[in-house]
Amino acid sequence: MPGSFAGVEVFDSIVSAIGQVAESRVVHERVIIGGDYEGGEATVSHAIASGRQGAGHILERIGIPTKNESSESPEVKRGSGKGRIIGYDLIKPSYFKKALSVRGGKLDPGERVKGFLEVAGIPREEELKLEADRCISCGNCTACGYCWYFCPDACVVLIGGKPNEIIFETEFCKGCALCSTSCPRGCIVMKREE
Repeated sequence: MPGSFAGVEVFDSIVSAIGQVAESRVVHERVIIGGDYEGGEATVSHAIASGRQGAGHILERIGIPTKNESSESPEVKRGSGKGRIIGYDLIKPSYFKKALSVRGGKLDPGERVKGFLEVAGIPREEELKLEADRCISCGNCTACGYCWYFCPDACVVLIGGKPNEIIFETEFCKGCALCSTSCPRGCIVMKREE
């Protein structure tokens, strides 16, 4: 049932869209569309940004001022250093063990309409660990040692410890780029010396 807050009627329902595609579009001034239903990128970061924008709209409607943030997602330019977007062209999938995505069970449609139970089942702890192991840490060095192994001039030094650390001895580097081309996560970028 709709209620009210500060004299403004609030929303009475939320339609869950978990990795689904909308069959129809609802256009109404009181309906806020977001996440997968919005038809955006279908990524977690897009869903989070969409949720924040939706929450901002709700707060504005009930008269609570929000921070003046851009309604668009922040854009990170390739090669800008920290926070650089790593494209699939820089990832070497052959270096990683293939594993299927873990999918939790789903509640039967007949049971969904009976109440407010979760539609998507919650994976067990061991399934969550398997899913986390699928992450390849795009653009983040994990000190895997491939650059050290392939460097013909011993310019890459792998320092043991927790966590491991990699140091590049650039004064001996001939610029062969084997470290960069062998990096499975795309985190080593060659730059022309000026």
